[in-house]
Amino acid sequence: MQATDRMAFAAMLGTLAEVFGEPLSDTRVEAYFRALSDLPLDAMKLAGERVIRTARWFPKPVEFREAVEGSPEERTEAAWLALVEEARQGSWHSPVFQDGLAADAIEAVFGSWPAAVDAFCELSEPAWQAKRKEFLAASRVLARRKGTRRPAMLSGMFARQNALSGWTPERVAALEGHVQAALADISGEPAR
Repeated sequence: MQATDRMAFAAMLGTLAEVFGEPLSDTRVEAYFRALSDLPLDAMKLAGERVIRTARWFPKPVEFREAVEGSPEERTEAAWLALVEEARQGSWHSPVFQDGLAADAIEAVFGSWPAAVDAFCELSEPAWQAKRKEFLAASRVLARRKGTRRPAMLSGMFARQNALSGWTPERVAALEGHVQAALADISGEPAR
């Protein structure tokens, strides 16, 4: 949230305080705002609606956070499912994980994205289940230690090969722009 969201956030908290019969001081609003300021206002409004339907008492900041991000257990399981889904694409692409917790846990347990995909493809079922337990344990620790995470990308084999050849993401993007412009010139259509 931004400083300009303070009034809308206070109004949402005021509605909850009214529903739950709780007093709401300016100090309490400010403390909640500071504790939750890393979350988007729209997500907080949705969390407020969810809390009204499901909570028995006025929520603590951690309960708002869990309403937005999911509980630590939900986040760790979602991170595992994201790993499995992306691993089916192979090690050449560079996956983007919406919750960077998955990327952090992959690096902690496997060391790199290509190593995670190799394990996905080559480990026996019992060995893969053991890795799953290790991954979930690492995810729980990382979720507590690092808290909220933004999307994160892990480098696949293409990105690693490009980097070794001096092709940085910026250089690749610039080349793609030149190619699009050249194709537009040839076809007579505007570049995308």
